Amino acid sequence: MEPCIRLDHVSRQYGKTKAVSEISFSIFKGQISAFLGPNGAGKSTTMNMLSTLLNPTSGKIMVEGYSMEKQKEEIKRLIGVVFQEDVLDDDLTVYENLYYRGSLYFNRKQQVIKRINEVADLVSLKELLPKRYGNCSGGQKRVCQIGRALMSNPRLLLLDEPTIGLDPIARNQVWKALLRLNSSLHMTIFFSTHYMEETENADHICIINQGHILLCGKKDRVLAKYKKIGWQTIQEIYIDLLREDYEV
Repeated sequence: MEPCIRLDHVSRQYGKTKAVSEISFSIFKGQISAFLGPNGAGKSTTMNMLSTLLNPTSGKIMVEGYSMEKQKEEIKRLIGVVFQEDVLDDDLTVYENLYYRGSLYFNRKQQVIKRINEVADLVSLKELLPKRYGNCSGGQKRVCQIGRALMSNPRLLLLDEPTIGLDPIARNQVWKALLRLNSSLHMTIFFSTHYMEETENADHICIINQGHILLCGKKDRVLAKYKKIGWQTIQEIYIDLLREDYEV
């Protein structure tokens, strides 16, 4: 089966500094994959390459069978991206923000309206549509940003720390929306996070540090492997791997 995402020996260099170095991993369709690592580990650089904002210095990235090097425009149509930075307009309503985004993908007004209604159903946004975006709560804003990313009807959703700065209730609101997308559409979701408890929502784990992949695989297999040496949780595995990496 062809992976939804495949990175083969991918590096990204800034001058003499390698932000990521020879990283390789695959994620298959329908998986929710957690991308873990400390600040400066290479998570955002990897996310920016996957979202087509950065080109790798070397290596190959494939998304749904398309080459990032040769078929970037095709990949752009397949992905939805939720950035850390807020890209919606506070002065517009949620509906107006989504309409503006949808007009980039659909030529007819009725097509845009239809897609807004579909997205609102998918992530429970209907009550928020008439609300001015600037008046939404933190959790509501993040769900609206997910809605914006869905306007292009993507197959893959990339989220760079989607719940950073949110309280537990707001984080739960965001995850309800993401789990609904995964279960109803079998959507592939790749998200970076610092919150270890969010790995409970993932079925695939990838840990990066100092630009290198330390671990990547199905969560149940990872837990089964490391349970034999006394590590019971993803957090324990993460802490011990990073401690070992820093001691080398």
